[in-house]
Amino acid sequence: MTAAERRFSERRRGRRAVAVEESFFGVFAATGDTQLPEQPRAEDGDLRSEGDPHRTEFSPAEPDEIPRPPNGGAGSGPSAFERIYRAFLAARAALGVALMLTLGVAGLFGVRPTAIITLVSVAYAALSISMWMLPRFQRPAMGRSRVHLGGGQWIATIGADLLCFTALHLLAPGSSLNYAALLVLPVLMAGVLTPRTLALATAAGVTLALLAAAWLTVLAGGDSAVHLTQAGLAGSGFFVITVLAGELAGRLAREERTARGSLELARQQAQLNRLVIEEMQDGVLVVDRRGRVRAANPAARRLLAPHGMSRPAPFQLRGVPAWESLVKTVERAFGEAVWPVAGRDVGLLFDGGGTGDVAQRTLRVRVRFTLK
Repeated sequence: MTAAERRFSERRRGRRAVAVEESFFGVFAATGDTQLPEQPRAEDGDLRSEGDPHRTEFSPAEPDEIPRPPNGGAGSGPSAFERIYRAFLAARAALGVALMLTLGVAGLFGVRPTAIITLVSVAYAALSISMWMLPRFQRPAMGRSRVHLGGGQWIATIGADLLCFTALHLLAPGSSLNYAALLVLPVLMAGVLTPRTLALATAAGVTLALLAAAWLTVLAGGDSAVHLTQAGLAGSGFFVITVLAGELAGRLAREERTARGSLELARQQAQLNRLVIEEMQDGVLVVDRRGRVRAANPAARRLLAPHGMSRPAPFQLRGVPAWESLVKTVERAFGEAVWPVAGRDVGLLFDGGGTGDVAQRTLRVRVRFTLK
């Protein structure tokens, strides 16, 4: 072995070592070594070939091109937590608009709300709409172990909802509008987006606020049994909503973690399969119905060239005189949809490059089909 060959072999082993490390430990890395430059179309049947100068096999393409996150993060696009958080922001904005419309419709019918109620409603609508529209408020905080609401986000969302809705309920005890029903939104949001202790504390605070409003109504001459019972029943419902929302959110988080773990295992297995195929002495080609090579390992590229290696995939088999017999074999395989288990011999004729000599290479072709 010459010095140049030894250096080439060492560089090749070094590249393989890096690829193995990325395969097993590069969690959602940003490299593109598991994706083909062009994804096969759904209607195309694929063939995968393996071979050496005595054996070449075509087999079905496997779903090993696992999509990779574009930014190399832990997931592709926003997480379930972030999507739910944005949905709550949109719901708060819609509720703020509904409050303003309610005040406008009430004014048309001659019902004039007090100035303080109007001020609270306008302030809540402005805050909720601004948080929904500003991008900086649309991303939850990132902790070491999980995504969560930051302190400022909790105050601007759940805290603001509790303050505004409780104020509306206390300031308009005899109103025809049931402002207490609005407290369901912060309770539900706390149950989904905050830890259980904080969510239960939120439900407890809402219950105490309802009991305080009921007690003020009793002091004003209302029926104590009716008002306190209604407040207690509503508070119990808030606790139930908190617990159920927390359980559903926890289940969703576990399912998402499981799905991402399975995706990473599949990606690692695909990378390992690719490394194994690249190291095989048999040539491996992935070919579709149009004769387009989707993937080719180094052994196959050497078999397709008279000297050295052919160009890397993707490339077209058609149009190269030396590969005409191979193209006919691929077309025959797709046309017959059956192939002998032992395979068939195919000869490649390479032009000697102006010398008039013709080099022949015989391959053993074995075919496997993709079910599309």
